[in-house]
Amino acid sequence: MTVAAPSDSRGQPTRAPLPARPLLALLGAMLLITLPYLLRLPPWLSLFPLALLAWRALIVLRGWAQPSVLILAGLAVLLMGATLSGYGTLLGRDGGTTFLLGLLTLKLLESRTRRDALLMVLLGYFASTANFFFSQDISTALYTLLTLIVLSGVLSLWQSSSVRLNLKSARGVRPLFEPSLFEPHLFEPLRRAAPLLLSALPLALLLFVLFPRPSGPLLSIPLPSNQAQTGLSSEMSPGSVSNLTQSADVAFRVEFAGTMPDAQNLYWRGPVLESYDGLTWRQGPLDLRVPQVSVTGPRFRYSLTLEPSANPWVLALDVPTTQPPQTRVSARLEVLTPPQGGRRRFELESSTTYQAGVREYPERLQAALELPPDINPRARVLALSWRGLPPLERANRALQLFRTQNFVYTLSPPLLPQKDSIDAFLFTSKQGFCEYYAGAFTFLMRAAGLPARVVTGYQGGQQGADGSYLIVRQSDAHAWSEVWLEGTGWQRFDPTAAVSPSRITAGVASSVQGAGALPLVARAGGGVLQALALRLDGLQHGWNDWIVGYGGARQRQLLENLGIGEVGGPRYILLNLSAAILLFALLLLNLRRRNAAPGDSVQRLYAQFVAQLERTGLTRAPSETAQSFAARASSRFPGQAQQIRDIAGEYDTLRYGAALEKRESLERLKQFKRQVRRFRVKA
Repeated sequence: MTVAAPSDSRGQPTRAPLPARPLLALLGAMLLITLPYLLRLPPWLSLFPLALLAWRALIVLRGWAQPSVLILAGLAVLLMGATLSGYGTLLGRDGGTTFLLGLLTLKLLESRTRRDALLMVLLGYFASTANFFFSQDISTALYTLLTLIVLSGVLSLWQSSSVRLNLKSARGVRPLFEPSLFEPHLFEPLRRAAPLLLSALPLALLLFVLFPRPSGPLLSIPLPSNQAQTGLSSEMSPGSVSNLTQSADVAFRVEFAGTMPDAQNLYWRGPVLESYDGLTWRQGPLDLRVPQVSVTGPRFRYSLTLEPSANPWVLALDVPTTQPPQTRVSARLEVLTPPQGGRRRFELESSTTYQAGVREYPERLQAALELPPDINPRARVLALSWRGLPPLERANRALQLFRTQNFVYTLSPPLLPQKDSIDAFLFTSKQGFCEYYAGAFTFLMRAAGLPARVVTGYQGGQQGADGSYLIVRQSDAHAWSEVWLEGTGWQRFDPTAAVSPSRITAGVASSVQGAGALPLVARAGGGVLQALALRLDGLQHGWNDWIVGYGGARQRQLLENLGIGEVGGPRYILLNLSAAILLFALLLLNLRRRNAAPGDSVQRLYAQFVAQLERTGLTRAPSETAQSFAARASSRFPGQAQQIRDIAGEYDTLRYGAALEKRESLERLKQFKRQVRRFRVKA
């Protein structure tokens, strides 16, 4: 049936107003898409999309006029200026998504036709998946799936309302709130959309598993420093490491292939600090000369999944013996990689028993002896008194000092003065966290004539819920010292272990004063909430491993385990061709079913009904009407007479009655199908 377009008194076509229910549903979907971005935008910039969505809702509910082109252009210029002011660019992850979100809400404010609304739905699909630029964890995936279902429901709502909209407009009736916003079947579009998306899952899964994967990340998006995860820094001063312990954020996760080292050997190496100005330790110039390492013990292979960070350090187990792809190992044994957004997985090998730098570069040893003049005189005098001792004995004297002079390992030490802070720590406060002890020990060693440096990183880790991997959090941040000894090279000394040995064997929660400041998941005996957090982290670890981390190497491993062989091999090609043929056949079958005339389906269902009756010996003549046959069947089965007459009546209505709208016809057909399937002859 063709419906004439409505026109005004001059015969010019008019633009029918958009129906309220699907339009408000579209606004709700856009708000759902917008919410995650609002958590990442500056507060003043978050008001822009919210205000535009509220404005568009008031236009629908109050009948306000839509803004003119000049107002929309002014808002677009305001959006551009605000984005440039906040991010300095309209491109990139942050500036680009902010500008896109603003343009989407502007387009929604401007939308006047059904075509505009459908375009908004399609753009909404893209905007919702852009969330993965910021996070790729399970919660983001579930939320994105929710928005896709809602958007699909909105699309279904627009499609089902199109016939009604055209009919109402042709009759000159304003379709405001048609149908009612409060009708019982408000969630019917969602019910129709969910199976549609679920039916696409097999194809999505097939493409995910079989589509060739690159060895590196598909997208390489730099992570802005102002949004980088809190973590280690390239410098250390009193309080810098202890501040990290208040964070429950995961720094990285580790899965060992075989035996795991003992707890006292779980030192994860980060930046090495050589320069000291009297208060702060800093990294020296980057040195990419080949490190001198001789392994004297077993090697451990493991996979390290690093959380998003703007830092270049791969926190390898001390000390790394291999260099993963896309990494460099510095002369200070730091594993470096270009900073990127997103999680990254590294396959590493390390040994905890080694000799490093036995024949160290002379300039490195000289840099590890330098101290500013005229600071910490009491510590200098003490260290100078040890110069006549053998090198190893000098280090042991410093450790003995920490063991015997009532030092306290605490998260809340008193403030130290800017000048002579090490003197104040060693001889007055005697309270501090690991950075206090590592910094003071390294100063004493240099003053005693031994090259020394500070190493920062992490120590220990928490077993996952199933015990198959380690969780290393920011609360596990640690600092220790390395001293160069003739004939031995760089040797680790951890003065914190001299004060609190349990810090190394049992973790920070069981050894430090003020452990109540630690996050719940890092405390000892965290109870039910801690156990639940570990379970959730186990799910996240599996997600990272098999979904986010499913790259070229993981795909090759899976295909080999399934017996498919390598990507591009004969069995791989045959499997893909077979899958393509099967999917094409299913598509043709589905199209055939959709294009089949409703009458054909009605006739087929009625034939199934007749076949049930004929199996009892009741035969229907080819020329016999449905009503005549129903009368004979009803007399034969009086207990089911009403059910038989209802099926026959519905068959006549669908087969020979007046033409129904497509949506109503499909609903009646579904009802008729249920009637036939529920019918069972009771002899």
